[in-house]
Amino acid sequence: MIHLVSFDLKKAPEASRKALEYTREDVLRTSSSMASKVRCPFICLVTCGRAEVYYGDGAVISGTLLASALGLSYLAVKDYEEVLDGDDAILHLLSLSTGIDSAYFGEDVIIHQLGGCLEVAKAVGSLDAGLDRLFRHAISFARSVHSSMEVRVFDTDIVDKVSALAGGRPSLVIGSGSLARMVSGRLAKDGCITYQSVRDESKADFLVPAGVIAFPYEERRSYLDRVAVVVSASSAIGYSLGEGDWDLVKDKVLVDLASPSDFPPSFHALDEASLGAVHPRRDAVCADVRTLCASSLDAWKAECARRDDYSKKAEAAFDSASLAVRRLRGPLDLDDEKASVLFETVRKCVISAMSKGK
Repeated sequence: MIHLVSFDLKKAPEASRKALEYTREDVLRTSSSMASKVRCPFICLVTCGRAEVYYGDGAVISGTLLASALGLSYLAVKDYEEVLDGDDAILHLLSLSTGIDSAYFGEDVIIHQLGGCLEVAKAVGSLDAGLDRLFRHAISFARSVHSSMEVRVFDTDIVDKVSALAGGRPSLVIGSGSLARMVSGRLAKDGCITYQSVRDESKADFLVPAGVIAFPYEERRSYLDRVAVVVSASSAIGYSLGEGDWDLVKDKVLVDLASPSDFPPSFHALDEASLGAVHPRRDAVCADVRTLCASSLDAWKAECARRDDYSKKAEAAFDSASLAVRRLRGPLDLDDEKASVLFETVRKCVISAMSKGK
């Protein structure tokens, strides 16, 4: 049976999220730490805002152990812990592999991350054949989903909500991704004086919509006194504005569209839920993907059943071949070479006969 322990830290405090790195070296370090403490097979998956360990029977991996391997305090992250077993754990992996549970909906980076953690598990010796097959199945499934349908969809309702909230007032947009560009472009089109941060000024010409004033991300605080509305759609891991910036923003309308959150909880910024945004396209994709996940789980279980059935047949055939050699070697005066031929012949014949139901 497959087991899962995970921490989804997208809504966790900044300190916990920033401690969660996701380079190959960090995943290797985490996996090596766990390998020294447990003897069951496992695979660690660490991404931006998420840490998980999938493991087989033979031991129990606790959230405490995973937190320790990550260098996190369990008390700081225990509220974000989830434990799943069996089909639920596999369905979670299949869903996760498609990107619909990622911070950036529908992204396919997770596919490469799954492949990377598979290689790390192999490197630290924590991989077994069952987990290897399961993760390869998930990767193949995710690729087939992305090739057969558009997963990375975007609903514009949130852009309409932000535009209405701004009401034509000067606004500042932090971030330069697709959502940030859509928001800033709409605000400028509606007549708002709109500023947008960019991390690379050389790309401002094609990252910033027409009518929007670009400025370096590092100078974001110096522009706050010019605006009444601050919208964040940044992809940064840490907060773009922290607790120490409260006096600069306390009288402004704050909207946090980032995932993970880009403002401290104490800011009480508006988000998609509080603005009442709806996501019909995204919801439709999620429904379709979850249906595909259920079908993929059934296919996986059928494949496992076939493997189990074949293993039983292979063991029976091996025993029959061994018995044939033991009984016939003397009467037929077989040397080692002929005995080996007899063994393989009987083994293959028994497997063939059993496969045909004879």
